[in-house]
Amino acid sequence: MTNWRDILPVSSSWWFVLDQFFARNSYLAAAYVTPLEHIRNVEQKDALHDELTVPGVSMHITGWTYVLADLIPWAKHKLMLLSVVMVSFNIVLLAFLYRKPEPLLILMVSLALSIGAMIACLKIFGFALNLFNVLAFPLVLGVGVDYGIYILLAMRQPGTRSMRLRRSSSR
Repeated sequence: MTNWRDILPVSSSWWFVLDQFFARNSYLAAAYVTPLEHIRNVEQKDALHDELTVPGVSMHITGWTYVLADLIPWAKHKLMLLSVVMVSFNIVLLAFLYRKPEPLLILMVSLALSIGAMIACLKIFGFALNLFNVLAFPLVLGVGVDYGIYILLAMRQPGTRSMRLRRSSSR
């Protein structure tokens, strides 16, 4: 059986999750402290840690918002990396499918404008980023690429342009 205490470093915030849900024999005493406001960033997490630690007392502070504060820098990095990989893969796939730079450029510009419009709407209406907003970014890219492929396939069919587009929209 895996001993979580051997795997995780002492400074990890994930002790809370593992001890609460996976430990068979938890020998830890727990005290629950509710901060005056939710922990939203690493600086608040560090300030709470400095406030609660007592010299000479072995203590480990953790909790859901404490764990999530640790995830924010990691998630931002992974989101950027995932976005770059996803956009690069789409560009390569569409370059292979389109075989011409003009339609690819038009589609990429339209996707960039749609992401820009979505970010502008979030800012204008004062919406904060959350899990559902962040999931909208790949959705907008996916739908835009999907519709771009359908338009291209419709344009390659025989007949006049209006007839080809009408046929593809009726499917």
